[in-house]
Formats: sequence, structure tokens, C-alpha cells
Amino acid sequence: MDTDTKENLEKIVDQAISDLIDIGVFKLDTMIGCTSNEVDEVAQSQGVERLPFSYVYFLKKLGRQYGKFMVGDFVFYPDVLELKDFLLESMNEHSVNFLLNKHDFIFWAHLNMEYFWFDVNDDNPTIKYWYTKNSEVIELGKFSDILMSWVAYHQQFDTKYPGFYNPGKIT
Repeated sequence: MDTDTKENLEKIVDQAISDLIDIGVFKLDTMIGCTSNEVDEVAQSQGVERLPFSYVYFLKKLGRQYGKFMVGDFVFYPDVLELKDFLLESMNEHSVNFLLNKHDFIFWAHLNMEYFWFDVNDDNPTIKYWYTKNSEVIELGKFSDILMSWVAYHQQFDTKYPGFYNPGKIT
């Protein structure tokens, strides 16, 4: 990957974190990323040899759940270690017939009903999505786009419910 792309992906992740701090979803001093060993464990847990640069950078900056960011979702370490097993179990339960390839990595689950994954061979991978009530797999966009949509969701929530994330900022 060329430096411009790497630096651009780093800027996107850093901007997302900065925006989430600005609205009070978490504080900088509570943000702890995954260690290199934990990142390796994440890859090994799903049998992949590598993880995309953008995802590794995310894990190293914000690999654990803090504040109110993505509460109730399985997206952080150590929960992410079990996501492939959860997805395979759900696929079996719902008798779906799409196949995962050996390079697919499940990075997010919502209520064990919605699953998000990507091919590890792309450093800013396209996200695939499956909802258990539907047999169709949908492509959503790049990892960096999904990250920014998380930020937008929290910004809209903060606008609708002022002070939810940061009660001290209600005027």
C-alpha cells in the first residue's frame, strides 16, 4: 500500500475518534487500543493471516469499548474473537446458503441478528452485511465509510438527545 493511502486511512480513523470525543461518546484518557499481540489474536481467532490496515489501525487506537460507543454491539476486543462462530451458527439456524471465503473476517455483530464482514486482502475493504431475517448479502461500502457512518449516527443522536453523551454540556 502506498504511503498516501496509509496516511489517508489513518487520518479518517483519527478524525472519527476526534469527532466521537467532541460529542462526548468517550474521553481521550479512557481510550485504550489493542496491543500487537491482541491484534494477532483477533486475526488468529478467525483463521486469517492478516487484517486490513484500516482495521488494524482502528484496533490499535480504539480496540476496546469505552464510553457509549457501540454499546450492545460485538465490535471490540475480546468479543470480536467469537464472531465467526456466531455467524456460522446463525447461518446454520436460518438455513442460508451463501458462503464465506477463507479471507472473510467478521468484525461486527448486532444482537446476533446482523453481521458485518470484509475480505482481509483489501486495506480499506468493502463491508458485506447480512441480516438473519433475509438470505441476501448486501455490500455497504468501505470500512472507512462505515466508520464515519458510526460517527454520523452518534452525532445525530447527540443532536436529538442533547446531553445524553455529555450531561455537562446542556445549556
